[in-house]
Amino acid sequence: MITTFVDMMGWRLETADGVDIPVSFNPGSSSVVADLQELPSTVHSASWVAPASYLGDKGQHMSVIYEEPNHPRPDRLHHGRVQVVEGNFRHASSGAPVSREELMMVLSRLQGVHLRGLYFTETQRLSLSGVGLEEASETGSGRRAQNVEMCACPPDYTDSLPYLSQPGLGTEQEGQV
Repeated sequence: MITTFVDMMGWRLETADGVDIPVSFNPGSSSVVADLQELPSTVHSASWVAPASYLGDKGQHMSVIYEEPNHPRPDRLHHGRVQVVEGNFRHASSGAPVSREELMMVLSRLQGVHLRGLYFTETQRLSLSGVGLEEASETGSGRRAQNVEMCACPPDYTDSLPYLSQPGLGTEQEGQV
């Protein structure tokens, strides 16, 4: 079954050069809001930065990107959804497609999630809400998960990606949970 993890506390908004833009958390709507009216006109890009609760173990450095095919329109609410499969991501440095193994490594050692927030120079206010990660498990009350891989690891193995580093280890089955 699928459960969804959502934690809107702790999201930050920062400019392309890493300067934080003040935000406030609205508990009523479980959203994060930034007033951009006082933002210098030289700022043309800003990204929402996920809190540590969305991240994985620290590890190797690899940056991958997903580009939204439908850009937001001015004065319109934008709903985005990303299916996290290797075909949807490219390496940030080269633009080359991300392999399944690379995506699994990135997800297990996720160090940052940045969502582009600023698309228009005359934007006065940004808000972010409902950012969730879906997780499949054998328990839960959500809908039935499709195409879930079950890892078959030795009992004493603790690495999150044994099949990348050990020959003979891999997925035991694909199916529904």
